[in-house]
Formats: sequence, structure tokens, C-alpha cells
Amino acid sequence: MKDKTTKAKQHDKLPQKQKAIKKQDSKPNCHKCKSDAQVVDVVYGKPAKVLIDQANRKEVFLAGCKVDKIRKNWYCYSCEHKFNSKSK
Repeated sequence: MKDKTTKAKQHDKLPQKQKAIKKQDSKPNCHKCKSDAQVVDVVYGKPAKVLIDQANRKEVFLAGCKVDKIRKNWYCYSCEHKFNSKSK
């Protein structure tokens, strides 16, 4: 019995795998070029392989580990502009 509970506890401590970012149905238009064709989510932190693959397909934008004072959550591949949906 101890072996099963010990293994279960060890399994709970394993790092969780990062999941792919789902495409959002409603995305804002870019505040700079007004396009929404290439607007994607901004992802912060060390990415897993699945996120790197999505970035290579331009489905997300990898912003790295350093977060700006005002965290931007959208990126436009058309004009290379990072923005928040509420700010301009």
C-alpha cells in the first residue's frame, strides 16, 4: 500500500506539460494597422515544444521571460505591434 501512495504523491509533484494555446474566436483589431488577420496571443515564459511549433506557424507570439511593466497580450505579425485589447 505504501508504494502506491508514494508513487501517487510523486506523480502529483511532476511538472505539468504546457498545452497549446487555443485560437480565440474574438480577437481585437491591431491598434496600429487596424488589421485582425495576423493578430495572435502573446505568450510569456519558457515555451514547451508545442508552443514553439505554434510560434513557427505564427499562431502565437513568444515574448520571452522578461515581462514589460504593462503586460501586452496581443501581437500583430502584420506590423509587429504588441498591444492590449483595451489600450491604444
